[in-house]
Parts: sequence; structure tokens; C-alpha cells
Amino acid sequence: TSKIRKWSSNYGVDVWAFHLPFGHTYYNIASLCKDEREYTVEKQSEILAIASETGAKIAVIHPSGEPITDIDRETSMDFASESLVKLAEVAKRNGLILAVENLPRTCLGRDSKEIKKLLDADSSLRACFDVNHLLQESHCEFVNNIGDKIVTLHISDYDFKDEKHWIPGFGKIDWQELIEL
Repeated sequence: TSKIRKWSSNYGVDVWAFHLPFGHTYYNIASLCKDEREYTVEKQSEILAIASETGAKIAVIHPSGEPITDIDRETSMDFASESLVKLAEVAKRNGLILAVENLPRTCLGRDSKEIKKLLDADSSLRACFDVNHLLQESHCEFVNNIGDKIVTLHISDYDFKDEKHWIPGFGKIDWQELIEL
């Protein structure tokens, strides 16, 4: 990590953000399994401490893996919120902002209502807006509902049916509208 900070300084590059690892089993802060959640929070905490040494300002985190059934959704939201409270504290101690990424399909954070609920777990939490992940609402609705909490972006295009991570302009996003938002 000290090498990253040295290289970024030498080459005039600011390390803005880094993405914490994620998965459905380990590295899933909403796992229904207590041991998996505890392991994830412990490992993510270690990574936050190490990564802060790079000079990064933001750590992006996925609020869940998938699939999440409708039956388990509320419990998973509660577990994700509990984990986010713990990780937000670690991020703050290390001079980082923890940004919760919106996710598609059955994942948690699939719309602004869920992202807002997750961010409400701790006042220091912010959002990473992945413009390619919205399948439940429009970009306009999302930005109007949580825009003041967005601190970083993931930019790619898609077909509005599923995430694609295409080069901007190769999908259906109205980029002029999105930039204005």
C-alpha cells in the first residue's frame, strides 16, 4: 500500500476509491449465516485499514450477494444494516467514506428506497451510484431520491433488462439526461 501511495504521488494520480471484495457466501455483509457475516465484517475491516494507506478517500461496498428471496429480504436488510454500522465506524477511524453501491435484480439496494434504508443505518454512509444497475426505477427517480448522498459513480451502459457494463453509448442510457441529473 505504501508503494501505491508513492507511485500515485510520483505520477500525479489521485487514488479516489477502491472496491471491497464481494460474493454471495463470504464477503456478503447480509449473509443469513452469522459466521459468514462475522468473517466478512472482520476481513472487510482489515481491508479498510490497509487500503486507507493508499490515500483513497472512498471505499465502495456491495450490500449483499444474490439471490435473495422475498421471504429473506427483510432479514437480509437488517443484517446488512448491522454490518454497515460496524464497517462505517472502521471506515471513519481510517479516514474513509463508506459508499454503498446500488445493485440489480434480487440484490439489496436495487432501488433508491432500499439504498436510503441502508444508508440510514449510519449517518456517515454514502452511495456509489452504478448507473448500469437500475432495473426497478429510472435514473431520474434514483438521483432525485438520494442524489445528496452520492459520492462516487460506476459508469457503463446497459439495455435496461440486466446489467451489461457496456461502453457508454452502446446501450440505452440517455447520457445527456444523466449528466444533467
